[in-house]
Amino acid sequence: MKKRHISRLNLIGISLSFASILIILQMIRIQNSTKHQELSQWANEEYSYAIENYYPERGNIYDRWGRLLAGNEDVYEVGVMLQYVANPNTIAQTLEGINQLSYKDIFTAVSKTYDPEKSVYAVLADFLPTGVIDTLSHIKQDFELTNPYGRKENLPSLRGVVWSSHLKRSYPENSLASNILPAFPIRVGCRGSPPNHLPYLIIRMR
Repeated sequence: MKKRHISRLNLIGISLSFASILIILQMIRIQNSTKHQELSQWANEEYSYAIENYYPERGNIYDRWGRLLAGNEDVYEVGVMLQYVANPNTIAQTLEGINQLSYKDIFTAVSKTYDPEKSVYAVLADFLPTGVIDTLSHIKQDFELTNPYGRKENLPSLRGVVWSSHLKRSYPENSLASNILPAFPIRVGCRGSPPNHLPYLIIRMR
C-alpha cells in the first residue's frame, strides 16, 4: 500500500515536471516566432514615448468690429524615428522638395545610425500644413499595404516617418495685423488709449 502511494506521488511529480518543460518550450517558441517579433515591433512603435514640449494656446485678438486679427492654426513637424527606418531612399524621394529640402539632406538625416542615447529622432521639416500631412499619411499607408513592416528592401517604405502637431500664429488680415499688433503690446494694469496714430483700432482679446 505504501509503495503504491509513493508510485502515485512519483507519477504526479513526473507529470508536473513534464508539463513545466512543455510550457517553457512553448514560451521559447512564441518569443522566437515571426509573429511575435512583428507584434513586438508594432507595440514599440505605437506605445513608445518621446519627450515633447507643449506650449499653451495664445489668445485670439479681434478688432472693434469682431474681425479676427490674430489667431492660431495647426501645423506639423515631420521627423524620423531612426530605430524603425527601413528604406532611407524612399523617405528622401517622398519628402524631396518639401520646405525646399534636397534629396541629399534628407537621405543623410535618415541614414544616421540609431543610438538610444545620442541619436534617436531627426527633424526633417516643420510648419507643414494639414494637407501635406494628409497626403503623406495616405502614401505611408499604401506603402505599408504592399510592404508590411518594410521587410522587403526592394519595395518602398516610409517606416519610421512620424509627425506631430503644434500651433502657429496666424493673421487672417495678412500684413495688417502682423505689422500693427507688435507696435503696442498690451500690458497688465496699463491705462490709457491706443497710440494716437491708430485712433480707429480697438483691440479685444479672448
